[in-house]
Amino acid sequence: MGPYKKEVNNTGSDWLWDPFNFETGIIRNYKNLSVLNSLTVVIEGDMMDTIPVIICSVSGMKVTYDGATYTLSKGANTNNNIVLHSGENTLVFTGTGTVTIENTGGRL
Repeated sequence: MGPYKKEVNNTGSDWLWDPFNFETGIIRNYKNLSVLNSLTVVIEGDMMDTIPVIICSVSGMKVTYDGATYTLSKGANTNNNIVLHSGENTLVFTGTGTVTIENTGGRL
C-alpha cells in the first residue's frame, strides 16, 4: 500500500465524470470483455505495483502474462505471479467466455 493515492474507481467498475481528472486520469474499462479463442489486453500500469482480480464467466480459460500461462477458474481469480507494473502490461486470454479485470492503481 505505502504512500500511494489510490484511483477513484477500479478497472472493473463504471467510471464517473465528476471526479475524473483530464490531466492525470486514465479511463480504464476492463469489464465483461468477450473472449472468443483469444483476446490480448494491454493494461497501462500505474506507479504502484498491483495484483489484479480476474473474474471469469467459465472455468478452464487461460491467461498468459510475462511468458507464463495460468489456468483460471469460474469466478474471481487472484494470482500473485501476475503483478502489474508501471508501463504496459500485456495479458493474453485464451478460451471462450467473458473476463473482467479489476485493478486499482495508485500514484505518489
